[in-house]
Amino acid sequence: MPMMSVAATRVGGIARALASASGSWWMPGIASSSSSLSRRRKSSSSSSFAEPIPFPSEAAAPSRPDRNESSSTVEFRNDWTLEEVSELYKTPLLDLVFRAASVHRECHDPGQVQKCTLLSVKTGGCPEDCKYCSQSSSWSKDTGTKATPLMQVDEVLESARLAKEAGSTRFCLGAAWRGTSQVGPRQFERVL
Repeated sequence: MPMMSVAATRVGGIARALASASGSWWMPGIASSSSSLSRRRKSSSSSSFAEPIPFPSEAAAPSRPDRNESSSTVEFRNDWTLEEVSELYKTPLLDLVFRAASVHRECHDPGQVQKCTLLSVKTGGCPEDCKYCSQSSSWSKDTGTKATPLMQVDEVLESARLAKEAGSTRFCLGAAWRGTSQVGPRQFERVL
C-alpha cells in the first residue's frame, strides 16, 4: 500500500474513532453533520473512489489548544519573555497553525471570506535587486515583466468600481518602486 494511502487511512480511522467516541468530529465543540469531505480509499477492484468523512456544516470556534475550555476573548500581548518566545520557536509548525486558526475563529466568522482585489498601478522597472521579486528591472528578462507607467487616476477608479461590483470589500494598490524618493512628490501625490 503506498505511503499516502496508509496515512490517509490512519487519519480517516482516527477521525472516525474520535467522532464516534465524542459525538463530534476531530475538534472539540464542533458537531458532525451531513456535510462531508472526501477520502480516497482502495476498493477490492484496486480502483480509487471517494468516501465521505463527516465534516461540520457550521464551523464553530474550537477550544483553545492550550486550554480544555472555550475562550471567547483573545489576549493580545507585547510583553513576551525570552523563555516564552523560545517555547514558541520550538513549537511544531502545525501546532502553531492550529493555534493561529483558533485565534482567527475567535475574532472572525469562520464561514465568511473577505474578497480583496489587488491592482498593480505601476508594474516592473524597480531598481532594487530583490532576488524573489518579478518587479525588479534586474530580472525583467527572466520573468518577462514589462515596465509600465503609473496608471491614470480614472483607470484606477474604474478598476475599483469593478472590484466593488464583483464583491470585493478591500481594494489594494501596489506599485513597483524602491520608495517615494524614487518617484518624486508629484507622482506620489497622484497615487495618494
